[in-house]
Amino acid sequence: MAEKEATGPISLWDSLPKKERERIAKELNAKRPEKPSLEAKRRNGVFNLRGYARCELSASDKDAFKAWEEGVSLETCLDGVIKAATDGYLFKLGAAGSGYQASYSAATTEKTWDGYVLVAHAGSADRVVKLLTYKHEVLMERDWSDWLGEEGEDMLR
Repeated sequence: MAEKEATGPISLWDSLPKKERERIAKELNAKRPEKPSLEAKRRNGVFNLRGYARCELSASDKDAFKAWEEGVSLETCLDGVIKAATDGYLFKLGAAGSGYQASYSAATTEKTWDGYVLVAHAGSADRVVKLLTYKHEVLMERDWSDWLGEEGEDMLR
């Protein structure tokens, strides 16, 4: 009795014959989903900043934006955010100083501008989402190649 207590109780698994344990283990391994490759792990969540897409609004652009924003709903812009995320852009939105900032980071778009960031600033969260959508979809027409700048804080607006 003392010997059994020292080794502990025998589990159901341990009581199975070795061949049966091997068969069950093989079946369980076959049903287990494949592990993602290391390349996929490296791509997810990794962003190497190369610079900023410089898209500043001129006076006429600002007037055009005001007219455009009156005719577009926030829901339409949020649909655009979802499409952009599906296309490989990281979307960020948050309070910044006395206003709000939203940005797209081209992370896994497979475009020449991967590594670049497009930023918008506005007084409200709704308006900054609309402004970012306007820059990305209307002014840039989802093509950042003509808007790429150098790194630096002065490029953020």
